[in-house]
Amino acid sequence: MLTNAAPTAQRETSGAQSAGASASTLPDDPGQELVPLAVPVPLPASGTPVEWQAQRQEWRGDTLTLNGNVVVHYRDYIIRADNVTYNRATKELEADGHLQ
Repeated sequence: MLTNAAPTAQRETSGAQSAGASASTLPDDPGQELVPLAVPVPLPASGTPVEWQAQRQEWRGDTLTLNGNVVVHYRDYIIRADNVTYNRATKELEADGHLQ
């Protein structure tokens, strides 16, 4: 049998109780809420990337020493030499021996 009758009062009461039950499960203290932790994204590396190849390389403080068939790629430049010394603090590069 089909009817157009409104839902019974019993259903409304159970719906109100379930809404009240779900509200009581929510924390009263905002510190208890599960909030995602924000993690800052690291800044991109600044400066221009430099690549090098050498048979031997050594860092001492701010000075990089490259020896033996050294090839340095910087922007559109390619430096070839037997020996290269680079000072990170002063940004100076010295090259010698079969320099191209």
